[in-house]
Amino acid sequence: MGSTALALAVANTFLGPAYEEALHARVAGLDLRDWINDGLMTFFFLLVGLEIKREMVEGQLDTWPQPRLITAFGGMSSRR
Repeated sequence: MGSTALALAVANTFLGPAYEEALHARVAGLDLRDWINDGLMTFFFLLVGLEIKREMVEGQLDTWPQPRLITAFGGMSSRR
């Protein structure tokens, strides 16, 4: 959250154009924005998936009614 607040503050000051230019800087063949979108988001969803798995195995979602409710909200119903 701190990084987001800092990015918003910098983007809305006189440093905004330099911030936009930095997002388009090339790093190993990709824009920095691409690294953020592809690389960091992949890592984020990996961590979310691992946390859900842990909760389903050991945590509060280890009984059947609770994961069924969660998956129904996520559009992953097991009905055929």
